[in-house]
Amino acid sequence: MSNQPGSQSNTVAAAALTFLFLAIVAGMALSSLVPPAVTPATAPQEEFSAARAFEHLKAIARDPHPTGSAANARVRDYLIQQLEQQGLDPQVQRTSIASLVDIFSGPYAAGTIENIAARLKGTASTGVVLLMAHYDSVGAAPGATDDGSGVVTLLEIIRALKSSPPLRNDVIFLFTDGEELGEVGSQGFVSEHPWAKEISAVWNLDSGGSCGAADIDFVNAWAFRSLQKAIRHPLASSIGGELKKLAPLGGDDTLVFDPAKMAIAQASYSGCPYRYHTVRDNLDNIALRSVQHLGLYTLAVVREWGNSNLREIPPLSENIYFVFAGRIISYPVSIARPASLVLIVVYALLVLFAFKRSRLTVRSLGLGILLWLILGFLCAGLTASIWWILKARHLVNFSYSSAYNAETYAVAFVVVSVALGSGLYLLFRRAANGDSLAIGGLFWCLILTAFSSWFAPGTSFLFSWPLGFGLLSLAISFRNHPSNLIWILRLLCAVPAVSLFTLLIGYTILHLAGDPGPSLVVAVVLSVICLAFLAPQFDAITAVGGLRASPIIALVGVGFLAFAIFRSGYDSQHPRPDTIAYWLNGDTGNASWISLDESPDSWTSQFLAGGIVSDTVGIFVSPGGDKVLKSDAPLLPLTPPQVVLLSDSSTASARTLHLRLTSARHSATLWLSVEGATVLEAAIDGKKVPSKMVEPHDKLWGFYYAAPPLQGIELTISFNPFDKPRIILTDQTSGLPEIPGFRTVPRTQEFMPLNYFPAFDSTTLVSKTFTAPQPN
Repeated sequence: MSNQPGSQSNTVAAAALTFLFLAIVAGMALSSLVPPAVTPATAPQEEFSAARAFEHLKAIARDPHPTGSAANARVRDYLIQQLEQQGLDPQVQRTSIASLVDIFSGPYAAGTIENIAARLKGTASTGVVLLMAHYDSVGAAPGATDDGSGVVTLLEIIRALKSSPPLRNDVIFLFTDGEELGEVGSQGFVSEHPWAKEISAVWNLDSGGSCGAADIDFVNAWAFRSLQKAIRHPLASSIGGELKKLAPLGGDDTLVFDPAKMAIAQASYSGCPYRYHTVRDNLDNIALRSVQHLGLYTLAVVREWGNSNLREIPPLSENIYFVFAGRIISYPVSIARPASLVLIVVYALLVLFAFKRSRLTVRSLGLGILLWLILGFLCAGLTASIWWILKARHLVNFSYSSAYNAETYAVAFVVVSVALGSGLYLLFRRAANGDSLAIGGLFWCLILTAFSSWFAPGTSFLFSWPLGFGLLSLAISFRNHPSNLIWILRLLCAVPAVSLFTLLIGYTILHLAGDPGPSLVVAVVLSVICLAFLAPQFDAITAVGGLRASPIIALVGVGFLAFAIFRSGYDSQHPRPDTIAYWLNGDTGNASWISLDESPDSWTSQFLAGGIVSDTVGIFVSPGGDKVLKSDAPLLPLTPPQVVLLSDSSTASARTLHLRLTSARHSATLWLSVEGATVLEAAIDGKKVPSKMVEPHDKLWGFYYAAPPLQGIELTISFNPFDKPRIILTDQTSGLPEIPGFRTVPRTQEFMPLNYFPAFDSTTLVSKTFTAPQPN
């Protein structure tokens, strides 16, 4: 085939083959997001079978089972029974503890938890491998995925190991309690269990969402290198770890372990996050293929680490890693910056060469740089604006942690961005040659490479590898005599960009969490960057059809947008989240129905009826308080919690109060908010609590305590001697109160409780304020 211009048949063939090749590469990249098939229950006993694991899930994920609940005690007993049936000797570690994790603003987490630990002895142990998952759920969800999937994976792994040759090293199986509170159970294990000091390597399972391949997060290089060859169907990238360092967005049980002292890695699947922490995280929606993926990973991990020399784990180090062609590619972080410098030099030389050969002018280079800048801002601005309008018009059906129609919107925005890119590219192509537009695109990619290499090296591979091959493609194009071989080589140079960006864009769309708006903007910006890398191929594809192709592509995007709008309502498969709680203010004697919703719906209207006002309550230790809808409720004779001053002492630098906090109502959770004082130190029952202020400017600090003992808890708190703290104690019990003459209509399937950390909906809250006396 000739690549010479002027041959219409060859131009059409080149465009078709280019598009087909890129589509195949994109499809192969997206296949990494598809978990493996489920191994049946009839498989050999030494293999992992998600079908066998599912039988355990039927018992574990029957109902919501938050820490301290009767349902959680039932799950605890089931786990103990299963471990004993496998010939292990499970221990129950019951302790009252506060998590010391303070990378997020408070309130801080504390509670009475019950961890379950069992040990599988090795033949000649060189260290201890810890496999971990949490068995508690949030109060609104049965927890089939989060984290029933991890728990049943470990149970099935134990069975598989008992049917296999023994491992060299000891393996501890830890089922933590209180993870949903904020890593309370794992903190209890690390701080108080004697086995914690023996741990050499940690593997954690904790998933959210409801679909997708499981991905792996390696905290240090040894964990990565030891598993690089052992793991099948890998999905891993150092981008996630880098983003966590820049802006922590979530917590898990690994946060309490010291990566400088042990190897740490974890696996999770969290696609389709609209079921996360909701009633839809149940047995009907469990993704067994995803559980199978967790099991394949975990079995490979425990067999690799279980037979390794754990005395030879090197000091903490980091690698850059990513998946390419089904394999994990890795190299040390130290390479990122030198590599970016080399790419800068190569880019400069190629630009100088292009100027010398009259392939580039200042004007054409400027147009190339301007094209991609305009396209990036246009796509990002259009996406953000449309998303704002969609939310304002209530065309986004939000769940707890995403929106049901977010994925369809994401596809629409990406397709529209491609349409805008093709149209704008062809307009600029009239004033500049293809190489100029490609060089302009690589300029911005070079900026991203340099920036990421210096400030977020774990993400740098995303730009440096496609940039390197993009520069190679550019160098090949400078030959005076185009040929089929040159066309093929340039096409092959596009493979890294297509593979890496398609996978990342697909992953982003599948994992749209929270308000998807920012992630949607990220997805379209990534699409623009990918187009910049693919400018040579873009040139070949758009040569056929010209500007006529852009409206067709845009029409496809509009079709997806219309479909997402059509699916913006709520129904039994997409229930609307809402909240209601009964709150008695023990200071004023007023009772209210309160809700975190923007407006009453047909279910909450039975409570929020007449005299509804917007207000702010400060009982949940949130900076500025929590905005609620409030209406009057019948006053009930509920006993407020008590704060009893046990001692009060002062020094020149601090004042210390020793308090007892009790609830006559046997609360599920105690909330404590300290206002107007800078906390210096704090302890609950003599155990340290983080003293970092939730909001230093407003002098706000506090915690919540799950499953408090009947005798209450003792708080010791030190603060600046001239502060005058105002302490608000709220006890929370599950269920709305029984009110004479008031019959509550249950939710229909079109509604579901909104999870508020650690719980809010359908609870009874009673608050009381304690003001510290003036110091003597």
